[in-house]
Amino acid sequence: MFDLRVSFNKFTQERHPASALDPSTLDFSAAAIAAFRGYQYFPMIEIRNLDNIRPIRADLGSMRSDWNLGRLRPFMMGSIQPTATRTFGNHTAKFGWDLRIVRENFISNGYQGGRLFFDGTYTTPASNSSTTLRNAFGRDIAAFLLGVPTAGSGSTAGQIDNSINYSVQSVYHGFFFHDDWRVTSKLTLNLGLRYELEGGLSERYNRIQRGFDLTTPSPIDAAARAAYSTSYNANPSNFLLPPDQFKVLGGYTYANSSHRAAWTTDRGNYEPRVGVSYALNQKTVIRGGFGIFMAPHQSEINGLGLQQGFAGTTPFIATNNNGLTFVANLTNPFPSGAATSPGASQGLLTSTGIAVGTADNPALPIHRRNSKFARIIVGFQRELPAHFVVEANFVSAWGYDMPVSRNFNFVPRSFLGTDVATDTAANTLLSATIPNPFRNLLPSTSPFNSATNITRAQSLLPFPQFTDLWLQQYNGSNRYNSLQLQVSERLSRDLTFSASYTRSRLRERANYLNPTDTTLESRISPDDRPDRFTTSVIYQIPFGKGERFGKDANWFMNAILGGWQVNGTYEWQSGEPFTLSPTQVWYYGGDVRQIKALTGQNNGQGQKYGIDISAFQIPLVNGVGIVRLNNFNTGLRNVPTTLDGMRNQPFLNVNLSVSKNFKFSESTKLQFRAEAINAFNHPYFGNGIGLDPSTAGSFGLVTTQRNNPRDIQLGVKFVF
Repeated sequence: MFDLRVSFNKFTQERHPASALDPSTLDFSAAAIAAFRGYQYFPMIEIRNLDNIRPIRADLGSMRSDWNLGRLRPFMMGSIQPTATRTFGNHTAKFGWDLRIVRENFISNGYQGGRLFFDGTYTTPASNSSTTLRNAFGRDIAAFLLGVPTAGSGSTAGQIDNSINYSVQSVYHGFFFHDDWRVTSKLTLNLGLRYELEGGLSERYNRIQRGFDLTTPSPIDAAARAAYSTSYNANPSNFLLPPDQFKVLGGYTYANSSHRAAWTTDRGNYEPRVGVSYALNQKTVIRGGFGIFMAPHQSEINGLGLQQGFAGTTPFIATNNNGLTFVANLTNPFPSGAATSPGASQGLLTSTGIAVGTADNPALPIHRRNSKFARIIVGFQRELPAHFVVEANFVSAWGYDMPVSRNFNFVPRSFLGTDVATDTAANTLLSATIPNPFRNLLPSTSPFNSATNITRAQSLLPFPQFTDLWLQQYNGSNRYNSLQLQVSERLSRDLTFSASYTRSRLRERANYLNPTDTTLESRISPDDRPDRFTTSVIYQIPFGKGERFGKDANWFMNAILGGWQVNGTYEWQSGEPFTLSPTQVWYYGGDVRQIKALTGQNNGQGQKYGIDISAFQIPLVNGVGIVRLNNFNTGLRNVPTTLDGMRNQPFLNVNLSVSKNFKFSESTKLQFRAEAINAFNHPYFGNGIGLDPSTAGSFGLVTTQRNNPRDIQLGVKFVF
């Protein structure tokens, strides 16, 4: 038998402005109108205090979509899946091909008319006024009335954007063979093999990165080393690294007509599958299985950060002399216009002076691997007297080739502190500055191009022209083992009972505790839940016509007392380990196994851990508990990111319901239901728990309840 399936799907995400506004009708300068490049809406304007404390946000320009021309983002997927099936003897064999083509287009102009932020930076008495004074209510309004924006930072940074455009495609091939073989009346085998090829993401006009080069000397390597040597020779005692060890290597690389894909295809995705079922007798079955499965890559380019250089931002600069005079204002915010996006033209010098990727969104290498997950299940099912059915399964699963984010830009371990005192000394040593060897050598948009000095710590980094350098590796793994037990019984025609229990353990190697570490941290997974128990009961009250009791009841008694059903479920689960702030450097002088979390428990004095007092019980060592060191470029962390004793409270939930059926005929009935979700109103805390030991006031305290309070629902349903 031959089966062919062909499909095409398209989904388009669109956002359109509500109305247009010609900025030339306002008091913007001709230079500003030119910088807006045809923009027909009001620039985004943020005013600090109105935005934070008033019920109406002071983000002007809200009649637009995303403060730009809108968004157009169609997703398309086409597939062809031919399959052939043949039955011969005791075999049913199936083989086929799975072709999928996924495309995504994206057009967004960003802040084409600019984003401007107003606070009290230039309306305070002095340039060194305190933050409290600068943010006082009214000073931001005064700045707005004067037309003097502030540079801002992060989500309030003043800027004007170039458009983000891409058209990407990925092609997937899957080939498979499967055979169901009934060896005997008691033994059945399932044998299969799948081979998958997921091609690298490509962009129609090659506007996409292709890996990150870690070894090629930068175009400015010689000039930067010469500048470094000159400064070193003038004052050797101020430097920690001799000139012969200072190097400028690496940078972004890009796709071209010969190598269009952002990464190469992983050709090692062989996935065998084996299943076996054997009936020992009419009441006992033994089952087992093994399989390997592949995880596809993310194809959304906007989430992968693969267009460095193709979507530029021009920052707003109000003054070059700390407010003595202003070079830009509300009327003319970008006198030089928007800088042209360089694309791939800067090569290895692209985006220098800033971070490459982040811990959550690292840069991608050319050679990527798909994560693989292997799984073994062995178990049996047995029917016992009195209609009991018991089932037990052992499950072992492990993942490999899993992605791991690693920061390759770190200060050598020999310079780092290992406790509070040495961390403080390292911070003092490494935060001192030296003359900037990159001055006037990098693109004008790089912060390092104009800086006079850089820190000693920056000069010690393997790639000193960048701050952080997060790249993705594929050496992660995890391991899961569990025993799963289940029992069910239909005690009578009216009563059904089932229960299950799982004992499990999940460990992983998915991160580096310190950037300088050479091996991954072996830790309890944040998803680990060692124990889980559930039970459910359904009881049909045997009263009414046709039931054991009241079978001769009249219609009135049957309507009142017949047709009732009671249901209940109980669920209990171990708490998950807290993820102990992997981006912070925690130091503890004692045994970390003695650290405990008592979230949700009572302390015997009318207080609850995590609500009234800190949930964390940390034995003091020389009067000190956990201390947060400065950063990973000054000290080493010695506290694991998860601990078995640092778990959230167990999850407990009971749901109860009662229903009544009013039967009018064989095909029509009216059902009334009353349900109590979280019937005993058991609170479940731990959400938003304070995990910064440097803020003692919130460390170990939760901010919100994770589950909902008791919820009682009443409902009526008519079935016909």
